[in-house]
Amino acid sequence: MEALILAILDGHHALYKVGSRLEERGMFPLLQSGLERTTLNDSRLGQILDALFAANLNRVFGAVALRALEVYAIRTPWLHPDTTTIPLYGAYEEAARTDGQDSQAPAGPVPPRPAYGHSKDGHDELKQVLLSLGVSSDGGLPLRLGVRDGHTSDSTEPPVAIEEWLALGLEGVRGIVADSKAYCKRTLGLCLEKRVGLITLVPRTCAVRQELEAWGTQQGALPLLLEKPGRTRQESPRQWHGQSVVRRVEVEYSDGRVALEALRFVVVHSNQLAQQGCCKVSLDSKECAIEPLQFWQRRSVEPLRHCSIPSDESHRSSRC
Repeated sequence: MEALILAILDGHHALYKVGSRLEERGMFPLLQSGLERTTLNDSRLGQILDALFAANLNRVFGAVALRALEVYAIRTPWLHPDTTTIPLYGAYEEAARTDGQDSQAPAGPVPPRPAYGHSKDGHDELKQVLLSLGVSSDGGLPLRLGVRDGHTSDSTEPPVAIEEWLALGLEGVRGIVADSKAYCKRTLGLCLEKRVGLITLVPRTCAVRQELEAWGTQQGALPLLLEKPGRTRQESPRQWHGQSVVRRVEVEYSDGRVALEALRFVVVHSNQLAQQGCCKVSLDSKECAIEPLQFWQRRSVEPLRHCSIPSDESHRSSRC
Protein backbone atom coordinates (compact mmCIF):
# COMPACT_ATOMS: atom_id res chain seq x y z
CA MET A 1 0.00 0.00 0.00
CA GLU A 2 2.85 2.39 0.74
CA ALA A 3 4.14 1.90 -2.80
CA LEU A 4 0.75 2.72 -4.30
CA ILE A 5 0.42 5.85 -2.17
CA LEU A 6 3.89 7.05 -3.20
CA ALA A 7 3.04 6.40 -6.85
CA ILE A 8 -0.17 8.43 -6.53
CA LEU A 9 1.69 11.31 -4.90
CA ASP A 10 4.24 11.18 -7.71
CA GLY A 11 1.57 11.47 -10.41
CA HIS A 12 -0.86 9.40 -12.45
CA HIS A 13 0.86 6.17 -13.53
CA ALA A 14 -0.33 2.79 -14.71
CA LEU A 15 0.17 -0.13 -12.33
CA TYR A 16 2.89 -1.69 -14.48
CA LYS A 17 4.94 1.52 -14.17
CA VAL A 18 4.82 1.80 -10.37
CA GLY A 19 8.00 -0.20 -9.72
CA SER A 20 10.10 1.55 -12.34
CA ARG A 21 8.87 5.02 -11.39
CA LEU A 22 9.63 4.53 -7.70
CA GLU A 23 13.08 3.19 -8.57
CA GLU A 24 13.79 6.22 -10.78
CA ARG A 25 12.73 8.55 -7.97
CA GLY A 26 14.88 6.77 -5.39
CA MET A 27 11.87 5.96 -3.23
CA PHE A 28 12.63 2.31 -2.49
CA PRO A 29 14.52 3.20 0.74
CA LEU A 30 11.18 4.52 2.03
CA LEU A 31 9.68 1.05 1.66
CA GLN A 32 10.61 -2.26 3.26
CA SER A 33 14.19 -3.43 2.85
CA GLY A 34 14.95 -5.91 0.09
CA LEU A 35 12.11 -4.73 -2.14
CA GLU A 36 12.94 -4.79 -5.85
CA ARG A 37 11.38 -3.16 -8.88
CA THR A 38 10.13 -6.47 -10.26
CA THR A 39 8.32 -7.16 -7.00
CA LEU A 40 5.93 -4.28 -7.66
CA ASN A 41 4.42 -5.72 -10.81
CA ASP A 42 0.89 -4.96 -11.97
CA SER A 43 -0.41 -8.45 -11.10
CA ARG A 44 0.63 -8.17 -7.48
CA LEU A 45 -0.58 -4.60 -7.12
CA GLY A 46 -3.88 -5.56 -8.73
CA GLN A 47 -4.34 -8.35 -6.19
CA ILE A 48 -3.70 -5.85 -3.40
CA LEU A 49 -6.39 -3.52 -4.76
CA ASP A 50 -8.84 -6.41 -5.09
CA ALA A 51 -8.21 -7.44 -1.48
CA LEU A 52 -8.67 -3.84 -0.32
CA PHE A 53 -11.99 -3.58 -2.14
CA ALA A 54 -13.17 -6.92 -0.75
CA ALA A 55 -12.46 -5.61 2.76
CA ASN A 56 -14.89 -2.72 2.01
CA LEU A 57 -12.95 0.34 0.95
CA ASN A 58 -15.31 2.76 2.73
CA ARG A 59 -14.79 1.03 6.08
CA VAL A 60 -11.01 0.95 5.65
CA PHE A 61 -10.99 4.62 4.66
CA GLY A 62 -13.23 5.52 7.60
CA ALA A 63 -11.03 3.66 10.08
CA VAL A 64 -7.93 5.48 8.84
CA ALA A 65 -9.72 8.84 9.01
CA LEU A 66 -10.99 8.24 12.55
CA ARG A 67 -7.48 7.30 13.65
CA ALA A 68 -6.10 10.53 12.16
CA LEU A 69 -8.75 12.57 14.00
CA GLU A 70 -7.74 10.90 17.25
CA VAL A 71 -3.98 11.30 16.79
CA TYR A 72 -4.08 14.94 15.69
CA ALA A 73 -7.06 15.97 17.88
CA ILE A 74 -8.95 17.49 14.94
CA ARG A 75 -12.45 18.76 15.66
CA THR A 76 -15.14 18.14 13.05
CA PRO A 77 -18.13 20.40 13.84
CA TRP A 78 -18.83 21.03 10.16
CA LEU A 79 -18.29 18.57 7.34
CA HIS A 80 -17.88 19.45 3.66
CA PRO A 81 -19.07 17.01 0.96
CA ASP A 82 -18.63 17.29 -2.80
CA THR A 83 -18.52 15.11 -5.90
CA THR A 84 -16.47 14.85 -9.07
CA THR A 85 -16.26 12.49 -12.01
CA ILE A 86 -13.32 10.26 -12.94
CA PRO A 87 -13.05 9.50 -16.68
CA LEU A 88 -11.99 6.00 -17.65
CA TYR A 89 -10.14 4.91 -20.76
CA GLY A 90 -10.44 1.53 -22.42
CA ALA A 91 -13.25 -1.00 -22.73
CA TYR A 92 -15.56 -1.68 -19.80
CA GLU A 93 -18.38 -4.20 -19.84
CA GLU A 94 -21.92 -2.94 -19.33
CA ALA A 95 -22.81 -5.53 -16.69
CA ALA A 96 -26.48 -5.00 -15.96
CA ARG A 97 -27.60 -5.37 -12.35
CA THR A 98 -30.74 -7.31 -11.64
CA ASP A 99 -33.21 -5.71 -9.27
CA GLY A 100 -35.78 -8.49 -9.36
CA GLN A 101 -37.03 -10.33 -6.30
CA ASP A 102 -35.36 -13.59 -7.38
CA SER A 103 -31.92 -12.06 -7.60
CA GLN A 104 -29.53 -13.03 -4.85
CA ALA A 105 -27.87 -10.40 -2.72
CA PRO A 106 -24.18 -9.93 -3.57
CA ALA A 107 -21.74 -11.69 -1.26
CA GLY A 108 -19.47 -8.65 -0.98
CA PRO A 109 -19.24 -4.98 -1.93
CA VAL A 110 -20.69 -4.18 -5.35
CA PRO A 111 -18.20 -2.26 -7.54
CA PRO A 112 -19.37 0.90 -9.29
CA ARG A 113 -20.36 0.52 -12.91
CA PRO A 114 -18.46 2.62 -15.45
CA ALA A 115 -21.08 4.38 -17.57
CA TYR A 116 -21.65 7.44 -19.66
CA GLY A 117 -22.92 10.49 -17.80
CA HIS A 118 -22.41 14.20 -17.27
CA SER A 119 -18.65 14.70 -17.12
CA LYS A 120 -17.38 17.54 -14.94
CA ASP A 121 -14.14 17.81 -16.93
CA GLY A 122 -15.68 17.75 -20.40
CA HIS A 123 -15.05 14.10 -21.33
CA ASP A 124 -18.62 13.14 -22.20
CA GLU A 125 -17.28 10.67 -24.78
CA LEU A 126 -15.69 8.53 -22.05
CA LYS A 127 -17.24 6.28 -19.47
CA GLN A 128 -16.76 7.38 -15.89
CA VAL A 129 -17.48 6.79 -12.22
CA LEU A 130 -18.69 9.35 -9.69
CA LEU A 131 -16.40 10.06 -6.73
CA SER A 132 -18.02 11.39 -3.56
CA LEU A 133 -15.65 12.82 -0.96
CA GLY A 134 -16.21 14.45 2.41
CA VAL A 135 -13.61 16.46 4.35
CA SER A 136 -13.39 18.15 7.73
CA SER A 137 -13.72 21.92 8.05
CA ASP A 138 -10.48 21.99 10.05
CA GLY A 139 -7.59 21.08 7.79
CA GLY A 140 -9.63 19.52 4.98
CA LEU A 141 -8.96 16.00 6.24
CA PRO A 142 -10.73 13.39 4.05
CA LEU A 143 -13.20 11.51 6.24
CA ARG A 144 -15.58 9.74 3.87
CA LEU A 145 -15.15 8.26 0.42
CA GLY A 146 -17.71 6.78 -1.93
CA VAL A 147 -17.57 5.67 -5.55
CA ARG A 148 -20.86 5.48 -7.47
CA ASP A 149 -22.00 4.35 -10.90
CA GLY A 150 -20.94 6.64 -13.73
CA HIS A 151 -24.47 7.80 -14.58
CA THR A 152 -25.35 8.68 -10.97
CA SER A 153 -26.65 12.23 -10.58
CA ASP A 154 -24.70 14.18 -7.98
CA SER A 155 -27.97 15.80 -6.87
CA THR A 156 -28.95 12.48 -5.25
CA GLU A 157 -25.65 12.18 -3.38
CA PRO A 158 -26.11 14.53 -0.33
CA PRO A 159 -28.60 12.25 1.53
CA VAL A 160 -26.34 9.25 0.91
CA ALA A 161 -23.30 11.22 2.12
CA ILE A 162 -25.11 12.28 5.30
CA GLU A 163 -26.07 8.69 6.11
CA GLU A 164 -22.49 7.50 5.57
CA TRP A 165 -21.15 10.31 7.75
CA LEU A 166 -23.52 9.45 10.57
CA ALA A 167 -22.39 5.83 10.35
CA LEU A 168 -18.83 6.95 11.23
CA GLY A 169 -20.03 8.01 14.68
CA LEU A 170 -18.06 11.25 14.74
CA GLU A 171 -18.38 13.31 17.92
CA GLY A 172 -19.32 16.96 17.98
CA VAL A 173 -20.72 17.11 14.43
CA ARG A 174 -23.16 19.99 14.05
CA GLY A 175 -23.87 19.74 10.34
CA ILE A 176 -22.65 19.93 6.78
CA VAL A 177 -21.66 22.76 4.43
CA ALA A 178 -22.44 22.03 0.78
CA ASP A 179 -23.19 23.68 -2.53
CA SER A 180 -26.62 24.09 -4.10
CA LYS A 181 -26.94 20.38 -4.93
CA ALA A 182 -27.70 19.80 -1.25
CA TYR A 183 -30.85 21.91 -1.37
CA CYS A 184 -33.63 19.43 -2.09
CA LYS A 185 -36.68 18.14 -0.26
CA ARG A 186 -35.09 14.83 0.74
CA THR A 187 -31.90 16.39 2.11
CA LEU A 188 -33.89 18.89 4.17
CA GLY A 189 -36.13 16.13 5.50
CA LEU A 190 -33.17 13.93 6.40
CA CYS A 191 -31.47 16.78 8.27
CA LEU A 192 -34.63 17.32 10.30
CA GLU A 193 -34.94 13.61 11.03
CA LYS A 194 -31.30 13.14 12.04
CA ARG A 195 -31.02 16.54 13.77
CA VAL A 196 -28.15 17.59 11.50
CA GLY A 197 -27.47 21.22 10.59
CA LEU A 198 -27.17 22.32 6.98
CA ILE A 199 -25.59 25.36 5.34
CA THR A 200 -26.05 25.46 1.59
CA LEU A 201 -26.84 27.62 -1.40
CA VAL A 202 -30.42 27.85 -2.60
CA PRO A 203 -30.69 27.39 -6.39
CA ARG A 204 -31.99 30.30 -8.44
CA THR A 205 -34.89 28.19 -9.68
CA CYS A 206 -36.38 27.80 -6.20
CA ALA A 207 -39.46 29.89 -5.49
CA VAL A 208 -38.28 30.66 -1.95
CA ARG A 209 -35.10 32.23 -3.28
CA GLN A 210 -36.97 34.35 -5.78
CA GLU A 211 -39.36 35.50 -3.06
CA LEU A 212 -36.53 36.40 -0.69
CA GLU A 213 -34.56 38.18 -3.41
CA ALA A 214 -37.60 40.39 -4.01
CA TRP A 215 -37.97 40.85 -0.25
CA GLY A 216 -34.31 41.82 0.12
CA THR A 217 -34.46 44.56 -2.50
CA GLN A 218 -37.33 46.18 -0.60
CA GLN A 219 -35.46 46.43 2.70
CA GLY A 220 -33.47 49.35 3.96
CA ALA A 221 -30.02 49.00 5.49
CA LEU A 222 -29.51 45.48 6.82
CA PRO A 223 -27.50 44.76 10.01
CA LEU A 224 -23.75 44.24 9.57
CA LEU A 225 -22.90 40.55 9.89
CA LEU A 226 -19.23 40.43 8.97
CA GLU A 227 -16.45 42.79 7.92
CA LYS A 228 -13.01 41.95 6.57
CA PRO A 229 -10.14 44.16 5.36
CA GLY A 230 -9.74 44.66 1.63
CA ARG A 231 -7.40 42.34 -0.20
CA THR A 232 -5.17 45.29 -1.08
CA ARG A 233 -4.43 48.63 0.60
CA GLN A 234 -6.49 50.45 -2.01
CA GLU A 235 -9.51 48.16 -1.70
CA SER A 236 -12.28 49.17 0.66
CA PRO A 237 -13.26 46.82 3.51
CA ARG A 238 -15.45 43.90 2.50
CA GLN A 239 -18.77 43.91 4.26
CA TRP A 240 -21.69 41.53 4.51
CA HIS A 241 -25.04 42.78 5.72
CA GLY A 242 -27.93 40.45 6.30
CA GLN A 243 -30.94 39.33 8.21
CA SER A 244 -32.43 35.97 9.11
CA VAL A 245 -35.99 35.12 8.17
CA VAL A 246 -38.23 32.09 8.56
CA ARG A 247 -40.05 30.54 5.64
CA ARG A 248 -42.10 27.37 5.31
CA VAL A 249 -40.85 25.06 2.56
CA GLU A 250 -41.53 21.49 1.53
CA VAL A 251 -39.35 18.70 2.95
CA GLU A 252 -39.49 14.97 2.31
CA TYR A 253 -39.15 12.42 5.12
CA SER A 254 -37.85 8.87 4.87
CA ASP A 255 -41.37 7.42 4.68
CA GLY A 256 -42.04 9.47 1.55
CA ARG A 257 -44.22 11.98 3.35
CA VAL A 258 -43.89 15.58 2.11
CA ALA A 259 -44.66 18.33 4.62
CA LEU A 260 -44.26 22.08 5.04
CA GLU A 261 -41.68 22.94 7.72
CA ALA A 262 -40.42 26.30 8.98
CA LEU A 263 -36.72 26.72 8.19
CA ARG A 264 -34.27 29.52 8.89
CA PHE A 265 -32.98 31.41 5.84
CA VAL A 266 -30.29 34.10 5.88
CA VAL A 267 -30.59 36.94 3.37
CA VAL A 268 -27.15 38.50 2.86
CA HIS A 269 -25.97 41.54 0.93
CA SER A 270 -22.30 41.61 -0.03
CA ASN A 271 -20.58 44.76 -1.23
CA GLN A 272 -18.13 42.75 -3.37
CA LEU A 273 -20.02 40.38 -5.64
CA ALA A 274 -23.58 41.61 -5.82
CA GLN A 275 -23.59 40.95 -9.56
CA GLN A 276 -23.21 37.25 -8.76
CA GLY A 277 -25.75 37.15 -5.92
CA CYS A 278 -26.48 33.72 -4.52
CA CYS A 279 -28.85 32.36 -1.91
CA LYS A 280 -27.83 30.72 1.32
CA VAL A 281 -29.90 28.74 3.74
CA SER A 282 -28.87 28.00 7.30
CA LEU A 283 -30.74 25.09 8.83
CA ASP A 284 -30.28 23.56 12.23
CA SER A 285 -32.78 20.76 12.44
CA LYS A 286 -32.62 20.59 16.24
CA GLU A 287 -34.59 23.75 16.80
CA CYS A 288 -35.26 25.74 13.65
CA ALA A 289 -38.62 24.14 12.95
CA ILE A 290 -39.74 24.54 16.57
CA GLU A 291 -38.25 27.76 17.93
CA PRO A 292 -36.46 29.39 15.00
CA LEU A 293 -36.35 32.93 16.38
CA GLN A 294 -34.92 31.94 19.75
CA PHE A 295 -32.45 29.64 17.99
CA TRP A 296 -31.17 32.44 15.77
CA GLN A 297 -30.69 34.77 18.73
CA ARG A 298 -28.52 32.16 20.42
CA ARG A 299 -26.47 31.31 17.34
CA SER A 300 -26.08 34.88 16.05
CA VAL A 301 -24.15 34.80 12.77
CA GLU A 302 -21.93 31.85 13.60
CA PRO A 303 -23.08 29.67 10.66
CA LEU A 304 -21.71 32.20 8.20
CA ARG A 305 -18.21 31.54 9.45
CA HIS A 306 -18.43 28.10 7.96
CA CYS A 307 -19.54 29.24 4.49
CA SER A 308 -17.54 30.56 1.62
CA ILE A 309 -19.25 33.93 1.26
CA PRO A 310 -18.83 35.58 -2.16
CA SER A 311 -18.57 39.32 -2.23
CA ASP A 312 -19.05 42.25 -4.61
CA GLU A 313 -18.83 46.03 -4.85
CA SER A 314 -22.09 47.02 -6.50
CA HIS A 315 -25.78 46.85 -5.71
CA ARG A 316 -27.50 44.67 -3.14
CA SER A 317 -27.99 41.00 -3.82
CA SER A 318 -30.05 38.64 -1.71
CA ARG A 319 -28.92 35.38 -0.31
CA CYS A 320 -31.36 33.02 1.27
